[in-house]
Amino acid sequence: MHFWHEVMIVSKNSLVFCINRKNIVSYHLRQLRDEHVVTERRSSADARDIYYSLDLASLRTLYFATGQALHPALGEEEILSGEQILSVDQKPLRVLFLCTENSARSQMAEALLRYLSHGSVEASSAGSHPTRLHPLAKEVLEEQGIATHALRAKSLDEFLEQSFDCIVTVCDRVRESCPTFPGDPKCIHWSFADPALVEGQRKSAYALSSRSLCN
Repeated sequence: MHFWHEVMIVSKNSLVFCINRKNIVSYHLRQLRDEHVVTERRSSADARDIYYSLDLASLRTLYFATGQALHPALGEEEILSGEQILSVDQKPLRVLFLCTENSARSQMAEALLRYLSHGSVEASSAGSHPTRLHPLAKEVLEEQGIATHALRAKSLDEFLEQSFDCIVTVCDRVRESCPTFPGDPKCIHWSFADPALVEGQRKSAYALSSRSLCN
């Protein structure tokens, strides 16, 4: 990788400083963190890895505020209905969320995407070592008016022969062992902390995971 440098000469002291591309990225990430547009978290599988998450709600607010400042018409947000999102002849996108136990994060992602997409996405979830749907994950979803009666812990083996448009790993460990699926789907790693590992106010941890997934 080639790094570019910025050089500044200051007064008679000829103060010179160099900024490489890595430092520029770190600088802008810090700026985004300070504005609460992104958050960062170290991987639970390898602490050397850092995952950055974009807060879409904050970005949306800033985006439309910027548009409003430029021209009133640019600050208006258009809300599309489910019918506008999915045309009659268009097949739903197929998305599979993968986790280790398929007990919370991937289950909530499946339920939330199905609910928020209004049928334009066919969402599923599975785990490398499935257990059961966690009661607190179920409770948090139901408090949002989302049906949970069809949710169950599933092994990823059930889906190995199926085709998907996108495979999303929400667990750092399952990312390392994610199998190959037919059709060359797009693979995304969307890292979330395991709410089951949080001590104390555990329900709030599941609620936080739900809010993060919605962003």
